[in-house]
Amino acid sequence: MQKLLVLIAVLTLAMRVVGQNYFSDLVVDTNNSGNYHHIFFDDGNNLVFTGENVKISGVSNYGSVNLSSGQISDLGIDFPDSYGLEGTIKFGSHTYHFGEVGVVESKEGLEIPVVSITGGGNQNNPSKVVKAVVFNGEIYFSGWFTAVVKNGNTTSTGGVFRLDTLDNSISIVPGMENSTFIIAMTIANNLLWMAGSSEEKSSDGVWSFDGSENAVEIPSYGGYDLHVGDLVTVEIAGEQALAISNDDIVMIYDFTSPWYEVPSEKLGGGISQLYWDSSTSDLYVGGYFYNPFDGEIVTIAKVNIQNNEWTFIGGPYDGAPLKVFCFLIKDGKLYIGGDRALQIYDPLTGITTPLAVTIATGPNPFSDHINISMPSMEGTVQIVDLSGRIVHSEQFTGTNLTLGTAQLVPGCYFLTVTSNNKMLHSTKLVKY
Repeated sequence: MQKLLVLIAVLTLAMRVVGQNYFSDLVVDTNNSGNYHHIFFDDGNNLVFTGENVKISGVSNYGSVNLSSGQISDLGIDFPDSYGLEGTIKFGSHTYHFGEVGVVESKEGLEIPVVSITGGGNQNNPSKVVKAVVFNGEIYFSGWFTAVVKNGNTTSTGGVFRLDTLDNSISIVPGMENSTFIIAMTIANNLLWMAGSSEEKSSDGVWSFDGSENAVEIPSYGGYDLHVGDLVTVEIAGEQALAISNDDIVMIYDFTSPWYEVPSEKLGGGISQLYWDSSTSDLYVGGYFYNPFDGEIVTIAKVNIQNNEWTFIGGPYDGAPLKVFCFLIKDGKLYIGGDRALQIYDPLTGITTPLAVTIATGPNPFSDHINISMPSMEGTVQIVDLSGRIVHSEQFTGTNLTLGTAQLVPGCYFLTVTSNNKMLHSTKLVKY
């Protein structure tokens, strides 16, 4: 009975910590490749995320956390773990998921395949649908692929496809038949804008589409070869414009003049994500680049494109690098998804804190050692037996840690990782 009470106390403590908006059981696979690709808020106060090798209790790439209670929910996509999800799009009563799996619809608790995709990928970037938007009451999707398979029939072309939600039929956008790596899309001035590369071009391009006629390519990029990271709609003097990340620079197109560069010092590296905050007229850029003033690696910057002011926010965990994949603004705070972590940036305080840290532990069961992998950070790891006794405690700094456990007797243990007085990870392990 005493052991049971201790066990209940340990689990209660873990639940209280989760209630402080920190995941305690969000882990990735052992090769540390977990990435958050898309985050959004549902109708409640739940932050929903998708990714690859991001797992809640080791079962899903699709889940949510309630920011008020800290409650973690597995949203139950029935895919093999190898199928990374790039995002989710909702239209009316329809919910679609897309990524390496192609496009599937969630309906009445089932995942119904819409299309699968092949070709165009490699070992580091497999074939996948990477972008989907709603335009003129229909869903458009694109990505890294050279062929689409639907109902066993293969359409031997990549490009941008239109999905009719009435019957899940698809058709290719005219003029985009061989645009095999369209990685960014946005809506501006009642047009669909698409950016990426085609089989015929050595440099990337940008196209517009009105919903009926052939897509039209913008002919000028201000003398630059274009290497697209992301494309978003912004506002300048109350008028819509386009912002595009081109390697390590940001370029603007206002529909009346050629593309022009937002002045900045040489960043180095690459900008992969853009997010426009309409409430402050700031453009957030994310990726993996360098602060030109001190040479430090940063992953997030804020750009006021009206007056060309750059603010370098930096990386999480005291500047440790993190590749950024998605942004979201809610209640004045910036939510950031990247490799192995979710974060919140508060512009008022200038502080970036982890919302979720992905930590991998193993093997389980274990024998003479336990491996722990995590983002670069400082903290304490403890192993507690079922009686509540701390049998191992160790402070650490870095990303990888190996604990010697030969002295432990066979049985069940709890392993916890804390940093800055907050528990970031708690898991049950068995020694054989």
